[in-house]
Amino acid sequence: MEWPTAFRQLLSDLKATYSNSDDWKLTNAFGPIYRDIHHDLNAQCFSFVRDEFESYLLEEWVAPLANRNRYLSHQAVENHLWVPVQVGAKATGLTRAAVVTLCQRGLIDHREVQRGSRLLRVVHLGQLQEASSHRQSAVTLEGASKILNLSGTRVRQLLSAGLLEFFGEHKVGRSPWLIARDSLTELVSSEVRQASGSGLVTISFVAKHYLPAGGGLVELIQAIKTGALQAYRCDQDEPAALGAWLMRPTDLTSWMEERFQGSNLEFSGLSVPKAAVILGIKEEVAYACVRLGLLESISTKIGRCTQQRIAPKAIETFRRKYILGPEIATYLGMSPRDSLRHLWDIRFRPVAGPTLVSAYCRQYVWSRSKKLLDYLTWRLAHHSDAEALQACAESG
Repeated sequence: MEWPTAFRQLLSDLKATYSNSDDWKLTNAFGPIYRDIHHDLNAQCFSFVRDEFESYLLEEWVAPLANRNRYLSHQAVENHLWVPVQVGAKATGLTRAAVVTLCQRGLIDHREVQRGSRLLRVVHLGQLQEASSHRQSAVTLEGASKILNLSGTRVRQLLSAGLLEFFGEHKVGRSPWLIARDSLTELVSSEVRQASGSGLVTISFVAKHYLPAGGGLVELIQAIKTGALQAYRCDQDEPAALGAWLMRPTDLTSWMEERFQGSNLEFSGLSVPKAAVILGIKEEVAYACVRLGLLESISTKIGRCTQQRIAPKAIETFRRKYILGPEIATYLGMSPRDSLRHLWDIRFRPVAGPTLVSAYCRQYVWSRSKKLLDYLTWRLAHHSDAEALQACAESG
């Protein structure tokens, strides 16, 4: 009656009653019925019972089957997917250490039984074969670093946070990091707008000069994925590496101050050379600006030394309050030397520069006052109109 549903339910009830998680023997799991099916009902007319029992085992028996089982057919034993680790490793061409790592990371289903001092482990062969095919297309840590356009240290931080899927374990048998390509693709699957405006910096640059060495990149990526920060790309049609995504420094400054305030990450600000890179000036100029108080710094004890550290907010404040010679030269359409003479003649004085004894600096720095900006904007428009008229005259 109700064949084969009732028969399968009977087997499930027997297994639930007799089976022990520490015992993988069929005779103990199903009781006397196991011998009855294969010994007392061994006539050809009862083959459908044995076939259904084997079909049940293939679907529900989460344990290995002995290769020398005298009751089960050779096909049932061969098709059974739950196998010992050594068998799964041999079938897929993986090392035992790699299979164990896949189990420990929860990437494949497995069961464990402690037999005295031995730990017996079985794995699902179908899932192991699928994981093996993904592993064959995986890339090394160096390859992932090139694909993402990030340093190896930053890639390791993404691995530790679980943002990247990997195979193998560097502590087991010295097997290399192998990172799944699918996880690399998924990491850059966020919606990224096309870049607009200027003054943007890449995430690779941010990771090198803005973020703490011990972390910060994971939080940055999560902020982009949740929409707390906006990232951009140069060309909307072309896939961009994660490190090539662009961000606005002003957005980063406010986010970092909020995110790392009271954080366990040690972030005491940027060094003066790194701040110089962000500002696009030489180190000597940055140190002079710190000495003159134009670029605000904080004295921080690092190890046994005391260093001057620059907060991201101080960099944005410097950009907002001061303007340097190259930018002024662009406005005026002159060389930096001619720009100095021109502004000096119309009574605009720099706050620091090579000729100022009390405020010596290798580069001229002006206060970004409203009066100076209005004049530079007017000069830029006048210079552009003059160039347009000259081009028209030359063309005809």
